[in-house]
Amino acid sequence: MHRRAPHRPERAKDTAISRLGTKQRLASLALVIELARVRGHRLAFCEAALRAGDNRVDLNRTHRIPLAYFLHIDRADNTSTAGIQPKPLKIDMPRIHWRSAALAGIAAGVVATLAQIALWWVSSVPLPAILFRDARLTAAIVMGREVLPPPATFDASVMLIATLVHFALSIAYALALSVFISRLGTPLSLLAGAAFGLSLYAINMYGLTFVFPWFVVARDWITAATHAIFGMVVAAVYKTWPMRASRSN
Repeated sequence: MHRRAPHRPERAKDTAISRLGTKQRLASLALVIELARVRGHRLAFCEAALRAGDNRVDLNRTHRIPLAYFLHIDRADNTSTAGIQPKPLKIDMPRIHWRSAALAGIAAGVVATLAQIALWWVSSVPLPAILFRDARLTAAIVMGREVLPPPATFDASVMLIATLVHFALSIAYALALSVFISRLGTPLSLLAGAAFGLSLYAINMYGLTFVFPWFVVARDWITAATHAIFGMVVAAVYKTWPMRASRSN
């Protein structure tokens, strides 16, 4: 091994060393790998020896770095031998049309309210008392318990606050749903919207009731159906609005 392995590997049969001192002095310039390992050397297992090879490649498996990368990329300036700098890693994030999502939330809020009124009428629920009741339930989130029914009568301030809260939540829910359906087709988006609406029903009627317990009286199939309709309308409007906008432009 003397004067034979400074810059090139040697076969195992040629690198057998009997004395410890000779190995420590001359193995510093040789590439020591598993097959050429001599029992008792002080180099790390499968580690490249000091100054081994022209590119000083580290073959330690714990680093998990490909050999070809170090042979073609200069680590000092992160530039390849051809002068081409590698492109930075890009994270493909879904593109959200925020304006379309907000408009979808407003449209869904209107359609869901009309659908709920229609379902109340078909089910012979007394109108408009139940509408005023739900308005007071919603307004109580901001105005407090003093506006809760009874009586379930009309109040201008209560209706205004309830409307603002209703559409604010509708826009927020639509923005959240748009993140999930941005990469889906229209049919799958409609299904995802219905599932999202039913999930909102479970959260609002069974989760938020720990904070606003007066919503317990609104637990029924009409409220659940209204939430599902809301999600489907959000998905439908969100998917069709960007196409209409692009056609008009």
